Amino acid sequence: MAYTCHSLSTTWEFWKYEIPLVAFEFRHVLDALLALTALSASRQRPRYWSTLDGRMVSAEEGEFATPLSDAPLNTGWKQADRARRSMIEQAGADSMVLRSTDPNGDMLEISRRYFSMALEGHQKALANLNVKNFRATYISSVMVSYYSFFTLSESAEGGDSLMLDPMKWFRLSKGTVYIIDQWKEAVGERWFLEAGGTYGEPDLSDGDELFRPIHYEPFKYLLEPVHGDVIAEEDRIAYEHSLSYIGLMYKGIVQQTESPLATHRRVLAFPARVPDRFAQLVEAHQPRAIAFLAHVLASIKLAEPRSSWFRGIAQRQVPLICMALPPSWSEMVQWPLQIIREDNISPNMPS
Repeated sequence: MAYTCHSLSTTWEFWKYEIPLVAFEFRHVLDALLALTALSASRQRPRYWSTLDGRMVSAEEGEFATPLSDAPLNTGWKQADRARRSMIEQAGADSMVLRSTDPNGDMLEISRRYFSMALEGHQKALANLNVKNFRATYISSVMVSYYSFFTLSESAEGGDSLMLDPMKWFRLSKGTVYIIDQWKEAVGERWFLEAGGTYGEPDLSDGDELFRPIHYEPFKYLLEPVHGDVIAEEDRIAYEHSLSYIGLMYKGIVQQTESPLATHRRVLAFPARVPDRFAQLVEAHQPRAIAFLAHVLASIKLAEPRSSWFRGIAQRQVPLICMALPPSWSEMVQWPLQIIREDNISPNMPS
């Protein structure tokens, strides 16, 4: 996690120094931490130590690594490099051929095991929330939410998993709000001082800014009637606020006004920050709410070049989401489908 946290959060110092201390005390936090770390490792190219380079280097497919490569170091850099190349060309029985590992291989399986244990421990902690475990349970909730989202890019091979359904990611993320509410009720505003290390840029506490109507302009067509399906008045605020959040997130990605880590925070906080009514509409599989979700995932496709954690999520999930919609809603998801079909990702405006 000392390395993984730098690609995960704007508050990487908290993840690097504080969360491991909590993990030593609470096993479900440790399991969640190890699940994320193993997941990150499963997506890295294999590496080995190169004495000539003085560092770990990425292994190319079919490359030879030989223990003899250290022998000629006293002959100078250029001669040593030539000697190493010669050894590679003449690699024998004491050499090994480096083969790239399957990203869905051993480390992914290890991460899944840790996640399963983390989820079990987290659920037990939820059933016994108290002043002593609020902070730990909140932290594990955040990590469970992260893991469930980042693994939406994985295949369904190996059986059912909580990792494969964006609806379950939504539900797990809303669970974080429940913990915060219970925490506030127990200790008052002190909860924020205890949890504040997990908060960073961008500021998601200003509802007036998050939900300004101007933000939903790129996607305002999602509020229009669809073959007689008109937004009910009791649902309008939920839809408008949620769409403003999505639009602000989209602008930050395409205009690159936010760092990749800030985008992580905004995307991952989406289920917890939008109105509760919108979450209920998602749970009820209302077509309009599902179309909103397709636009969230398509937007992160545009962020893939700057965020390795997002890679593959839209490609896998957007078609599944769109296929689940009634045919009359196909026009509303043309933009998400267009985004995932394009080889060269461009921040084209929806129309």
